[in-house]
Amino acid sequence: MKKLVFTGVMATLLALPLAHAEQGNHSGQNVSGSGMGQGMGMMNQGDMQQRMQSMQGTMQKFRNTQDPQQRRQLMQEHMEQMQQMHQSMGGMMNGGMGQKMQNMDPEQRQEMMQQRMDMMQGMQQQMMEHMQAQQDMQDDSE
Repeated sequence: MKKLVFTGVMATLLALPLAHAEQGNHSGQNVSGSGMGQGMGMMNQGDMQQRMQSMQGTMQKFRNTQDPQQRRQLMQEHMEQMQQMHQSMGGMMNGGMGQKMQNMDPEQRQEMMQQRMDMMQGMQQQMMEHMQAQQDMQDDSE
């Protein structure tokens, strides 16, 4: 059952940015932007890395405390951080990433896609850590 839930969560996590992009393309929205920042959902690569480090820091605090109340608070904070990061990643697609990529040379396109894949992999790792931490909390309460 846990594997089924995990698989469902991961599939949703990975599919939502694509669904957002598809929705934006069919809704008649103008997906062109004017600058890399706008194409990245108003966030640059440095901002994304900073958010990722913040999520990792929150999980480290979780691991370092034994106080159940503080652990619950840190788990809630981590979930909010993951949701914000996920929304930012969806904004990359809605913000005109596809349109900008058409105007890039192949090396730039490859680099942008690699950055996106790295962020998605980081989000997967955060989700797995979050789910493991939730399981640990349940085991501790039993």
